[in-house]
Amino acid sequence: MAGAADRERAREEKRKERLEKRKAEAEGRMHKFRDERYMEQKEAVANNLDDALTQVRMLIHGLLN
Repeated sequence: MAGAADRERAREEKRKERLEKRKAEAEGRMHKFRDERYMEQKEAVANNLDDALTQVRMLIHGLLN
């Protein structure tokens, strides 16, 4: 039984090592997404959403008080 547990542990360690190696290799090959127009639009949408939610909170707060 102990031998089987040791083999399983060794197999799991090898699997983790292979996964870490592949992950490190992939990070060097990954494409970096850079699109200024997209980032500006994304920020504008977030700001507009925040403004809209603030207005709704003010409206609800005004109606409740």
